[in-house]
Amino acid sequence: MREALKSSESSVIVCTALDESSEEVETEQAFLQLKAVYLTPARRLTRAVESWKLQLKTTGKGHALLVAAEMKGLTIGASYFLRCGKSSPYGVSASHLEYRTLSIGHVIMVEAIDFARRNALDTFWVGSQFSHNTRDASKKEFQIGNFKSYFARNLSLRI
Repeated sequence: MREALKSSESSVIVCTALDESSEEVETEQAFLQLKAVYLTPARRLTRAVESWKLQLKTTGKGHALLVAAEMKGLTIGASYFLRCGKSSPYGVSASHLEYRTLSIGHVIMVEAIDFARRNALDTFWVGSQFSHNTRDASKKEFQIGNFKSYFARNLSLRI
């Protein structure tokens, strides 16, 4: 994590947390960038278009948070987190393929946790990193779980 933060400082990665208090145009643009970065490697729609619209709508209504990472004006990664009372569960994230060596997800996660702390959220859910112990997990699920395990040893991060 420390290496990722040092790398981000030297690479001039700027993270922005967006929620209902952000400009609607800025939030929509960041969300469209998240969607583009997410869909580019897949080269196809991986879920319903309506789900993307719903996630954007929930951000504008204060039920979600979007953290975008930019470098030199290009969105290189973004993550979406729901907001449920005093908790914030992880939703979806994506990183630009050409910039994955910068550990963008770690930098975004730090910004999201800082946002949660500043906004009186007390639990930051990063998800299960033990799915491979309870059932057969796909390689992708295992990699996602492994990534999340760097942020907490169990299902939530108390802040």
